[in-house]
Amino acid sequence: MRRSRLVLLALLVVMTVVVVVGCRYRGYLAGLLPGAAAEGGDLSVPPGFRIAVYATEVPNARQMALGSNGIVFVGSRSEGKVYAVVDRDGDHRVGAVHVLARGLNNPSGVAFRDGVLYVAAVSRILRFPDVARDLTRPPGPEVVSDAYPADAHHGWKFIAFGPDGRLYVPVGAPCNVCAPSGPLYATITRLDVKGGRPEIVAQGVRNSVGFDFQPGTGSATSSRPTSSTGSAVPVSSTSGFPIATATACAIPSTTPVAPASSSRPPRGCSGRTSRRSACGSIPARCSRRSTAAASSSPSTARGTGAPRSGIA
Repeated sequence: MRRSRLVLLALLVVMTVVVVVGCRYRGYLAGLLPGAAAEGGDLSVPPGFRIAVYATEVPNARQMALGSNGIVFVGSRSEGKVYAVVDRDGDHRVGAVHVLARGLNNPSGVAFRDGVLYVAAVSRILRFPDVARDLTRPPGPEVVSDAYPADAHHGWKFIAFGPDGRLYVPVGAPCNVCAPSGPLYATITRLDVKGGRPEIVAQGVRNSVGFDFQPGTGSATSSRPTSSTGSAVPVSSTSGFPIATATACAIPSTTPVAPASSSRPPRGCSGRTSRRSACGSIPARCSRRSTAAASSSPSTARGTGAPRSGIA
């Protein structure tokens, strides 16, 4: 009897932990549990639009990139695969799904340019040259860069080519709230795919899960998750993390963000973090603007175009 009670108590503790973790980190938990695809009736679209299932045999699909001849390239996370989805006869239904690569480390990000497929696999950027020539016998991957951190936490990447022809690659913070010590953490970088090392173009971006460029100006807007929701923010030299991250928060002009290469918080701030609030977790003793003032700040008032959607 005593043993049965202990087993029951242990099960209750485990269930409680799962519920608590699921509520706080539901994005991560959802990735571990099986789920059903949304039905068409569950989704809303603007008048004049309709939505239908295009492909079903693409498990764990993440970012997509449109290639030549209507081929859709798809990355994944836990599956470790990269797919090519083909509409053979133009009827807007998939005729074949090809697996181009297996066993990669969270190859979620894909981008296509000049006949070459680029794939982000956490610490590496790979390319598959002339990828569409024969999808049944795809080329092996070539390493464009292996200069990125290997951390699994926020390590998956959304990638895209910018108007300058460079490949833009984000690097998430290896934590939820911290002052990362490595120079590339919590940044968006750009990479010359012909050679060279990553160049930082924005800091303070906790974990970009999508971005796009405004036609005509080339300004970038990033979609970044702040807590359980995301926000679209113009990409600038500093976007706030770890000092303040939320839709209605701005960084006080008197408190500059610490360089990405520094593990110390900005001057006047302690390394501790305050309780979570509408403005996220903010280091203690760091002042922040009121919500009213923050709502008119550049980070929330001046968008530069709708970002591509992403998944944290």
